[in-house]
Amino acid sequence: MGTRIYSLQTREERDGRLRDALRDAARTLRDGGLVVFPTETVYGIGCHAADPDAVKRLYAAKRRPAEKPLLLHLHDLAQAERAAVLDGRTRVLLSLFTPGPLSVVLPKRETVPDVVTAGGPTVGLRFPSHPLFLALSREAGVPIAATSANFSGGTSAKDGISAAATLDGVCDVLLDGGACDFSLESTVVSLVGAPKLLRQGAIPWESVRDVLERKGMPRLIGLTGRSGAGKSTAGAFARALGLPVLDCDAVYRELTSSPSDCLAAIGEVFGARAVTGGRLNRPFVRERVFSDADALRALNRLTARYMTRELFRRVKGCGAKAVLLDAPTLFETRLDAVCDRVLAVDAPEDVCVERICARDGISPDDARKRLSKQFGRDFFRERCEILDGGGTRERLREQVRNALQSEL
Repeated sequence: MGTRIYSLQTREERDGRLRDALRDAARTLRDGGLVVFPTETVYGIGCHAADPDAVKRLYAAKRRPAEKPLLLHLHDLAQAERAAVLDGRTRVLLSLFTPGPLSVVLPKRETVPDVVTAGGPTVGLRFPSHPLFLALSREAGVPIAATSANFSGGTSAKDGISAAATLDGVCDVLLDGGACDFSLESTVVSLVGAPKLLRQGAIPWESVRDVLERKGMPRLIGLTGRSGAGKSTAGAFARALGLPVLDCDAVYRELTSSPSDCLAAIGEVFGARAVTGGRLNRPFVRERVFSDADALRALNRLTARYMTRELFRRVKGCGAKAVLLDAPTLFETRLDAVCDRVLAVDAPEDVCVERICARDGISPDDARKRLSKQFGRDFFRERCEILDGGGTRERLREQVRNALQSEL
């Protein structure tokens, strides 16, 4: 049987064929077949990365030397965390530049077969932004090992027609999404040890380097803590000292109260009911995530990407020496990865319960239930510089002044 080619260039074609095309392509990947798909740079040909036989078939079809590793093509950070070891700088880069034409090389985990990495200890991760790839990756639910859709040494295909002319009969399914946006391969950066440019592509190396070196960025100080511990009071004291304070909850509400990339991504992951009237359907999403730990983790990972991007946009070049990030869910959303320091306000549970009841008008039992869903006191004490919020306001004010004096 020859290659099954799906033309999906026009809205009419997508409306009529997209569902069947995605199901066929995703099933083909899971069954060990080869699929050609568009990215924003060039067309790729890929297979199920965890299937060594499929990977070997891809090498043979591509006529690619076995010593040249493949890139894992992924759609979210959860997949990346299962494949590679991610540190703070990696999370920042991925938040700012992906989905998009950046590939990063990292230490691999054992879940990645050696045949994908040509036996090496590292793996390259790629997060294409093309909507057809994103839809295919989510539908397949597996990491995709891929390379450019051409024979080794040939010219990379920049549209579906060119890909079909080369690989018709070689691959099992081809998704033709028209011309690529960049027609230039992704920039590849190694983050093993000192950052190093391996291939200049669509994203300038200088842009990546500026982020890694935090050029034009103030120091970022995270402020977090359990409900009722006194975090808001500490934030107000910091603001009174003259330190700029960015309310991360307010930024998140802005990102999800009008059409945005963040809101669109939430809709793709949680379904159409998650977004109504161009705004986040908060009751629906709240019900989903608080009854499903995996859904909550997915929302936090997604939020981290867009929050990091927006926070960097707001503070870069602001002229301040340091900025305080007021973030109750600093660790849940992985924003701790962008911080130079993290402060946490702590108080005994009875004090927190009393304050929550007075502030929100709920019962002590409900206050304790709320606290039980948050990180415990030991979690913050192991990871943060602690400010004691259980005493007097003057005592907390003094601690905030002492902790932040060097940042002013």
